[in-house]
Amino acid sequence: MFACTSSGLEAQDSLVGIRSVLDEVSRQTERGLSAKATHAAQTLIWKRASSATDDFVDEWCQLLRHTMFDSAGQMNKARIGRKAIAAALARNDSNAARRAFFAMPETTQNESITRYLLFKVALHDNDHELATECLAMVTKHAEKDPTYLYACVLEAQQSQMRQIAVAALQALTDRQPPGVHLPTLLRCTARLLVGELDASPQDLDRMVEPVVILFERAAKNTAVLRQGTDAQWRSEIQWWSKNAYNLSLRLCADIHPGLLVRLLNVCVHFLECWPADDGPMHQDDVRQRRLLCHFLAASALVVLGRSDESDDGPKCYANARGHIANYVQQCSEWVLATGDRAAAETQRRVVLARQFELLKFDLECILKLKQWDELDATVRVFMSFEGADRWDSLADLLVVIHDHARSEGVSSAATAQIHELLQKCINATWKKDKDAAKMSRWLRLTYSINMQDGSPDFALKVVQQAASVAQKSEKEATKYPLDELCWLATMAFNKAVDSLNTEEAACAAPWTDAALELARYASDNGALHKNLTLRKEAAERRMHDIGARA
Repeated sequence: MFACTSSGLEAQDSLVGIRSVLDEVSRQTERGLSAKATHAAQTLIWKRASSATDDFVDEWCQLLRHTMFDSAGQMNKARIGRKAIAAALARNDSNAARRAFFAMPETTQNESITRYLLFKVALHDNDHELATECLAMVTKHAEKDPTYLYACVLEAQQSQMRQIAVAALQALTDRQPPGVHLPTLLRCTARLLVGELDASPQDLDRMVEPVVILFERAAKNTAVLRQGTDAQWRSEIQWWSKNAYNLSLRLCADIHPGLLVRLLNVCVHFLECWPADDGPMHQDDVRQRRLLCHFLAASALVVLGRSDESDDGPKCYANARGHIANYVQQCSEWVLATGDRAAAETQRRVVLARQFELLKFDLECILKLKQWDELDATVRVFMSFEGADRWDSLADLLVVIHDHARSEGVSSAATAQIHELLQKCINATWKKDKDAAKMSRWLRLTYSINMQDGSPDFALKVVQQAASVAQKSEKEATKYPLDELCWLATMAFNKAVDSLNTEEAACAAPWTDAALELARYASDNGALHKNLTLRKEAAERRMHDIGARA
């Protein structure tokens, strides 16, 4: 007792003296002290250990664990073990801290305070596995008392293991213990997660997914974000929508389309929650952001739908159509809101160009989903569309859609407008780039489509248009390809012959004239035109002879 309470003895002398006494008693009695005696002795030693310098705390703790004190309760043993861990941490001796932990009773090793101390040891050693294990244990008990989970967050933020800090914040967010201000907690976690993206740009999809999950959680807790004052709500909605938008634009070309779509959906959600009384300039900015989000989301969903790795192709195309419909509707609203302001003209061209691309995606979605009843409506939108200059990119898609619709027996009413839209594509493309080679292919396909659908009058106009293109192409760098011209002229002439054979001479003449006019521009020194002329004369003589015999 004197050794524990006397201030005149050196710490080392006190330790040696007490240990000698305990060792001697242990040899003489071969059994430990009673629980009551143990408690009294440990109380005195604990008091001395609490006032000891860091150099001797560990030795006092070892003394507290002497075999004479085996009857000490689990709680006391846990307190001693934690004291030893803390002392070892103070000396930066993580090995001693680990030994002290494993010397503790197993029933007390998983208590929050113990695991918090071991968490600090793991941070000291950069032991990610141990830190994760400790964090899981602390999180498990956080609903009753989140104190040590908060402590883990603070410790991790001050360490080099930023990912553990993120995990700690996420654990706190998931548990959401009473008294936690969720908006602040979500923003802090988001900042830390986004900071990790800057620090670790490799394996981007793995790094981005927890960010997306957190933003989705914030979107689901919009009602909680609204609970503050009006100013706080505006601040929240601005922060989340701005960061979701900027992150989407920053990562759109680098992350998996599925993650991008989820992030854009969050962004759209927050933009739709934006206060309506925020002034015309802010509202205009919000509309443009929403339009871009719908555009990027629809594009990403179409990419996913086309991908072989996706088993949800139909779902992707259906969701893409939803974003496209929203874009078209909001585009109309934006145009009406901006009026005729000159400053909006450049942006208007961009918005309409994106709408044109999305409408093409809409046709692709209709094709993939076989929603043939909705085909005509989308085609009609194109018929009245102005402000686009990429009509050439639409023509091939129309041909593919027509072929699929015909093979599946779709009614002609659903595809009736495709002929006229193809014609519009051809006219607009020729006006833009005067590429006769490109024109010739589309004219051939348009001719075939109209003949298949029983629209010979429209097919005749195609042949006449081909003659006009061939004539004009003689002054251009690219001439009308000879094989394409020969095929179309021959098919038109054969149509005239068929009319003659069915005694429809009046119908044959326009076809013959169109075929000969087209043949006139073949770059074969007049061979095709001469051949068709001779065949025309022979057909006319034959018909004359038949008429004379009749």
